[in-house]
Amino acid sequence: MTNAIDFQNTHYVHRWSAENQHEYTPPKQSDLATWQDMLTFNNYPDTHTPEAMAAVANRVLGIYQQNGHILKTDARPATPEQPAAYFAAVTFSTPEFVEIVFARLQLVDGTGKSVIYSHRFYGDIQQTSQQAGHWLEQNAAATEAALMTPIHLLEPTHHD
Repeated sequence: MTNAIDFQNTHYVHRWSAENQHEYTPPKQSDLATWQDMLTFNNYPDTHTPEAMAAVANRVLGIYQQNGHILKTDARPATPEQPAAYFAAVTFSTPEFVEIVFARLQLVDGTGKSVIYSHRFYGDIQQTSQQAGHWLEQNAAATEAALMTPIHLLEPTHHD
């Protein structure tokens, strides 16, 4: 596990880990009860085959479908250079916040991994829904491209 990672020109620092999950927020968002931007890395240590990775991706998508609103899904086929990659964008709404999630799942060095970028808006559901919609118009394509392009995002490196 690393102490920090950069994503979309923003520096993120490690905030919390448990078992196979690691969470990062920008330095000024240290309170995990009120963060606005988060990167979450999940390891699936029992996932080693393309079929098992597809099953994990489908299970995660099912959870997203039950609890949120799916904005987009994509499955990129394996190439000689890299394994298949799975993508989902979803929104979750609660009385306290609206959260936009972009998730990428893929085998890395023969083990299942995911990286999730989340952005939250706190406050009244009507206001936060409008803010989220505007944010999506401005940022969805670039965020998806950033999440899906670099394989190294699934293996954060140590910053000194």
